[in-house]
This record gives sequence, C-alpha cells and structure tokens, in this order.
Amino acid sequence: YQHGGVAEQLAALLPEGAVPVGNVAEVAMLTLSWLAHPPTVQPNTQFSLQVMQQKTLAVYHDVMADAGQES
Repeated sequence: YQHGGVAEQLAALLPEGAVPVGNVAEVAMLTLSWLAHPPTVQPNTQFSLQVMQQKTLAVYHDVMADAGQES
C-alpha cells in the first residue's frame, strides 16, 4: 500500500504498486494482473541496509554539528 516508508519505496521501485491504503479491490486486481504479466521492478540502489544506515548516520552527524558537539 502507498503508506509511510513503503510509499517512498514504491515510488522509486514500482510506482504502479502504489495502491491507496485499504483499497483491497485494486490490490486484488493488480495481483491477478501481475501473475499474468509480472511488472518490471527497478533495481534497489536507494533502500539497501548499507545506504539507509549511511543516511541515518549522516543525519546524526548533522544534528551533532548543529549542536556544536561533533569532534
């Protein structure tokens, strides 16, 4: 469903999978369609564990720098 962090991932990797929360009928329709004709999913280069950890640490470093605590 198109909600929270998953919405961001769907927008980048599989935009046609961004179904509004609770729209079970559309999920069912997409599932049947994809069983017959699988969608092309973009390579995941943005949401790997390593990339997400690096981005999280960068935020922490920025916060510390703003507080004058970074060494």
